[in-house]
Amino acid sequence: MADTHSHAALAAIVDIAADAIIALDDNFRIVRFNKGAEHIFGWTEDDMLGEPLDRLLPMGARALHNGHVRTFAEGGIESRRMAERRQIAGLRRNGEQFPAEASIARSTMLGERTFMVTLRDV
Repeated sequence: MADTHSHAALAAIVDIAADAIIALDDNFRIVRFNKGAEHIFGWTEDDMLGEPLDRLLPMGARALHNGHVRTFAEGGIESRRMAERRQIAGLRRNGEQFPAEASIARSTMLGERTFMVTLRDV
């Protein structure tokens, strides 16, 4: 029962966060897209479920970003700020690019890896 309560409390926090919180599966497909992400990017969670993370990145940044994410996924570090090496940019539904700060964390539960991305429009 306490675990269910903790899960519900965490889900409520994710839902009310102003920052984008995006969960990805092992193929970097979106499995959770909170209200903050909806506000920042202009897409709804229903629009984004199952979509690749690439959809939220400017075209010119996708290949480089994918390389960094895959390197992180296979590395030994469990979390890191994505902007440690370069500026991050996001892509809104209307095509507008914007500067962002982002972090990524990896967790494995029941043999499945999940990646949690937090992103702030700066």
